[in-house]
Parts: sequence; C-alpha cells; structure tokens
Amino acid sequence: MFCIGAPMSKPHVAVQQLLPAGTTRTLTPHLEEGSYYICVIDPSGGQFLEVELSGVKDVSLQVTDEGLSSIAPKVAPFPQLELRNDSS
Repeated sequence: MFCIGAPMSKPHVAVQQLLPAGTTRTLTPHLEEGSYYICVIDPSGGQFLEVELSGVKDVSLQVTDEGLSSIAPKVAPFPQLELRNDSS
C-alpha cells in the first residue's frame, strides 16, 4: 500500500481512518519505533509523531476547522489513540 501523494517518501500507511464530523474513535495500533507523519484530508497539513518505548500510551488527536491539534512528542509502540473530528 502506498501513500497516493508521495509513495517514495511515504512508503506505507500504518493507520487510516475516515471520521465524519462530530465523531470519535479509539484505536490501539501496533507501531514500530520511528517517525510517522499524521495528516488530515481537509484542512490540509499534518505533523510528525515519534514512536519510542518510553513514549506515552494515551494520545488524543483532534481535528478542528483550524487543523490538527498538537500531539505528544513521543508515543509508545502500542498507544491508545483517541481520534476526534471536531470540524464542522
């Protein structure tokens, strides 16, 4: 599986979710240590997520009309991710 925007720079997708406005979903993915890029469809943009053994386990990601909220600088390999779409 490749990222449609840049398959050479983003060779795989670890987690992909479509959340309608006003919904919340909680996931517990298995992430290998390293750097991941989190992006949203609209508004465009994103940020990097670092996964390491000493990272936090509970992470909340919120999308608003202004974009993606700030996230923890370091996340554990099996985080509990709360995904919230608070956009209109």
